[in-house]
Amino acid sequence: MYFQKRAVVNQLNTKTYSSNLASIPWEEAARIYKEAADTAEANTIAAMQSAYDSSYNQRRKDAIRLAGIDETEASYEGDLGIEYNAPKLSSLQQRKVRAKAGNDALAEYFIKPYHIRSWGLKLLDQIMVEFSKHKLNSLGSGGTISGVQYLKDNLDPKSERDMGLYRFLMMDGRSNYLEKMGTGEGKKYCTLVPLIMYAHKLYNSVEYSRWERETLHYVVNESLCEAMLTETPELTTERLLELRNIGLMQAGKQRSATSTYSLYRLGDTELAECNTLVKIMLCQTWAAHPSNRTKYMILDPMNWDKMPTPLIDVGIFKTPQTAVMNESKKVPEITEPTNEWL
Repeated sequence: MYFQKRAVVNQLNTKTYSSNLASIPWEEAARIYKEAADTAEANTIAAMQSAYDSSYNQRRKDAIRLAGIDETEASYEGDLGIEYNAPKLSSLQQRKVRAKAGNDALAEYFIKPYHIRSWGLKLLDQIMVEFSKHKLNSLGSGGTISGVQYLKDNLDPKSERDMGLYRFLMMDGRSNYLEKMGTGEGKKYCTLVPLIMYAHKLYNSVEYSRWERETLHYVVNESLCEAMLTETPELTTERLLELRNIGLMQAGKQRSATSTYSLYRLGDTELAECNTLVKIMLCQTWAAHPSNRTKYMILDPMNWDKMPTPLIDVGIFKTPQTAVMNESKKVPEITEPTNEWL
């Protein structure tokens, strides 16, 4: 009902929106995200509670039958040796539930009605300039930049404009508002680029490696953050090429490595547990292909600023740093998020 009413309001709204950052109602993005995220979280918890209650009631009945007593005689759980523990979402589950619902709502009720796709590149150009002026800190582990402190220093959770811009930058589905991210102009903001961090690398020469891993999820969208924190397997160039060839095959034909986003048939390989972006990085396809990639993309989950050696020497690139596939870094413990940033 909430979004149906909003759709009607959008249809009746005659204000002109343009590529000017100030013309876009970012406050609306914040409200749409919060409404969808809150609803999804409540519904998920309710479903978990219902399933748990059904299971608990069955266990209680079974315990009563085994005890050979009348149900009215089992006054409390302790009589039966069972406990009632209300289900809760973990911090990771909560973050993913809220992000999925919020991002889907933004795509449908913000991106489309306000025609963000028509000027996505120009809007992002302006947002990058604005975010590049943000204050950086050194309060993360080892003097790195803490993602949560970055948000506290620069964005006001009570400002719907700030939160709307933040939700927009943290969306996973950039294809909703960008075209040709793999090979065209849109690749500078493709899904391999951590947008908030990119603003500081582009304008302030701040390396991605300066950001704290433990609080990365505060400043990087869900799918890219997962990829950046993945411990990649140790694989030879020959094996990576073999996996790439397997992944590019479809209906007996090999698709183009420069334009293919999804790699198939890798479920029984070393990359089975890796998400789509990690496969793209390691197999150097789509935007990570040597003919498409830029130094602002994450191309190696183990070294965020490295330009890996091309799997196939195409002869037109400067010699990059030598790839190190066996570098080992421990996946960090995720800092508990504060509610305003979920």
